[in-house]
Amino acid sequence: MYRNIKKTITESLLLCDLDKKVDQPSTSKRLKLDACTSTSVQSESKLNSSDSSDIESSSPNFPISYEDSSNSDADSPIPDADSLISVSFLNDIPVSPEVPVAPDPVIPLNISRTFLKDWALCHNITHNALDALLTFLKTNPDLSDLPTSARALLNTPKSMEIEELGGGHFYYFGLAQNLTRIIELTQCDILDLDFGIDGLPIYKSSNLSFWPILCKIHKIVPPPVFTVAIFCGKSKPPLNGFFKKFIEEINLLQKNGLKVDNKIIKINIRSFLCDTPARSFIKCVTAHNGYFGCDKCIDKGNYFNRRMRFLKLHATLRTNLDFRSKNNNTHHKGESPLEKIKTIDMINSFPLDYMHSVCLGVMRKLLFEWRDGSRIYRLNAGDFDNYVKSIKHWPFEFNRKPRSILELERWKASELRQFLLYTGCVVLKKLMSPQIYANFMLLKFALTILLSNSLNNDYNHYAQTLLLIFVKNAIKIYGRDFCIYNTHSLIHLANEARLFGDLNSISCFPFENHLQVIKNLLRKPNLPLQQVIRRISERENNEQFTIIGKKCDIIKPFTSYPTDSSVFHLYEIQFLSDELVEFSAEIVMCKGVVLAFEDTFVDYYVVEFPEEADTPLAVVPYCWLDINENNKTICMWPNGFKSNKQLTNAVISKQEIPISETVPCRITVKFKTNDYEKALLVLKKMENSSSVSCLTSDGERKGKRILKCPPRYRVDDDLESSDEDSLPPVPALKIKTFVPPVLSAPTFGTSRDEIPTETQCIEMEENPAYTFIEIVHMLKRIEKLCVNNSTKIESLKNEITHLNNVIQNKDTIERTQLEIKSISTIDDLKKLEENLKSEDFFSKACQSLSILGGKDGTNTVRRIITQLLTHQFVLTLNWSGRNDKCGLKQFENVLQLILATARKNMFSKDITKQETEFILKNWLRSAGDREGGRERRRKI
Repeated sequence: MYRNIKKTITESLLLCDLDKKVDQPSTSKRLKLDACTSTSVQSESKLNSSDSSDIESSSPNFPISYEDSSNSDADSPIPDADSLISVSFLNDIPVSPEVPVAPDPVIPLNISRTFLKDWALCHNITHNALDALLTFLKTNPDLSDLPTSARALLNTPKSMEIEELGGGHFYYFGLAQNLTRIIELTQCDILDLDFGIDGLPIYKSSNLSFWPILCKIHKIVPPPVFTVAIFCGKSKPPLNGFFKKFIEEINLLQKNGLKVDNKIIKINIRSFLCDTPARSFIKCVTAHNGYFGCDKCIDKGNYFNRRMRFLKLHATLRTNLDFRSKNNNTHHKGESPLEKIKTIDMINSFPLDYMHSVCLGVMRKLLFEWRDGSRIYRLNAGDFDNYVKSIKHWPFEFNRKPRSILELERWKASELRQFLLYTGCVVLKKLMSPQIYANFMLLKFALTILLSNSLNNDYNHYAQTLLLIFVKNAIKIYGRDFCIYNTHSLIHLANEARLFGDLNSISCFPFENHLQVIKNLLRKPNLPLQQVIRRISERENNEQFTIIGKKCDIIKPFTSYPTDSSVFHLYEIQFLSDELVEFSAEIVMCKGVVLAFEDTFVDYYVVEFPEEADTPLAVVPYCWLDINENNKTICMWPNGFKSNKQLTNAVISKQEIPISETVPCRITVKFKTNDYEKALLVLKKMENSSSVSCLTSDGERKGKRILKCPPRYRVDDDLESSDEDSLPPVPALKIKTFVPPVLSAPTFGTSRDEIPTETQCIEMEENPAYTFIEIVHMLKRIEKLCVNNSTKIESLKNEITHLNNVIQNKDTIERTQLEIKSISTIDDLKKLEENLKSEDFFSKACQSLSILGGKDGTNTVRRIITQLLTHQFVLTLNWSGRNDKCGLKQFENVLQLILATARKNMFSKDITKQETEFILKNWLRSAGDREGGRERRRKI
């Protein structure tokens, strides 16, 4: 297009004389092209030429001059009629002789090779598309240094050492080179490696599949997953050839370590994470549907109704020694090549993965039972879907929105995890039997504990108890066929979390995500392994903050069974405050999500006041409601309005009234809505009605009483009354020494340091002295007292520590006799900087300032800088010295004095230089807000 336009304009300029002669004369200025040689020959050749590039290259050689139309050259040759182009609109445009005509501009481009690489790899651009782009970009003179082909740009390998293995092909990328590439981005002395092995079907129309060996480094967030080796074939790979190079390299790395930049890094194998079929395949043991199929305990199993059931809850656990000795011959099918790695535990190094065993296993089976199972516990699919749809907002942290239960066959593991941990407890509460719901909550709370590192450290044994009770009750509710391998594996799940820290650290989710990345590298059906190798090789060649948010005003525990849900940070809230609150990132244990229903956050309430009130009913906005000391809802009724019109306007606008102008009133909430007009209509109906209670929540009058049908669900009596399977009571707290205010887990008569084995039976009292609910309330009161007492004790502890520091430093300071006065001028600060070069003066100054103390690093540094510099002098300083202010950064001895003094305090002895500089920057930045500065600016 660019060349066609240029050709048209050139031809138009050459034909300008002819058009003016033939059409009509003009006295305006126009262009004339004077050729250096014969004009007629050149113009004719250019007009008749079919090659536009010749015109483009020769057109700049025509000198441009201006002359009157009356003096135009009459001897100009007349071109053929075929070459004439209608350009009358150009002939009518006058051209000023003062404005020269410049050649066509070339737009400069600045596209780097690195940018093209990253763009192509990020968006998985094909080589054909990238070749076409490079060819086009190279026409620009600024980009002439770009390569011509995509292979040269991306450093695509020319050859690959692919081996034939077991009817397929195998390629080994290597472990050390990948680790070296990743280690350059972090600093560590020991690498704990997790490996993932699983099959990946490539096409639906073929049996061809990938079997990669994936690896990730523990404690690196987000965990970088890379490919160590990959096999492609129509069947499973032969294990000996598949693991040969891997075992040789891992044994060498464990023996000699990994050398990076003259530093030896120790390599440890932490775990092999696989689903159950892949784990039995690489260990060469019986699958999960065979006798002795459990790879954690010696339970033979019972085959019935086409299922292998594992009903023992306290079977003997397997050990690494028993596995390598092949004591249970039925369990083994052969010798695994991984046994050649002597440093791994063939039992504990192959943990259960909760993604497959719990999410895709137990949770999925529960949903199928609730949808298609017995009428005793079957749910109405329509009610289930309607309740899910009533959730108004879904946090973006959820990768998928929940789908209908009718599409349960296509639910992904992330959807099942979301239902188990977050939405299930809300959706199912009103849809099923309380007993069945309580059994589901056992599983939910147990997984919540085991997936949290902090909760798992304290409540691991409690989670194990919950899972045991869940399995026992599930057998009674859903039958013995429910206790298949995945359900049986729940009793071993707490032990896995105890060994590895939490279940998230041994999850297969990162590996499953990377399998999709590998699959997306394919671009055509031909040579899939070679494509993946090239794409992977191309990729391989190529401070403290605060959170501002809204605070929840009305909070209460969501449930009290099997324990108080506030222990696990699960609450029911009525509405959020309009005020924004600043939270420190240090106090955030985990990120919470809010599941808001359409009728959860309301704007207006219809409330009923006591009989002695002048106005028995009223519409009030949500901001007038509050909670008193007895956890009762009250209304803060305003008493400053002089007319009903002012009161009505305040209600409609949801005006917040100062507490000093309100009177607390006892109320009963009768109706809630987001529409004021609807609330007013309900209020009028209530006032005209003889009884307020005869109205429904929608404001409609109730009809005749209709007898309810008996519930469809039926629970065995022994499920409700069995003492053996009931939740164990919370034991009394035994406090020997001061314990910080942390929510403690039930200990069941064992100390926290004592780790019980799975073979131990759980002892429970048959007749507890108190009910579970009474014990929970007692614990709440005890917890409140502990929090109050711990706060007072912590305050006293800080005061005692400060006094001890003062007493210890008093004699030293009296001997030094060095008094440092607050500095108010820049000259005094420079003098102090010079004096601090003396080691004796520096030591005495440090001793004198150490008496200031402080409860932490920030408080200590602030005390020191406040003592050293006056407020007025601080206003003339900043950190870097910009805006005509003096920079504190240049006074290195003063900064070293502040750091050394802060480290003398026991509460800030580990403070770093970077932390000290960060505190000083914030101190200087907020100097204008101190001593009434912020209030003065607000008044202005």
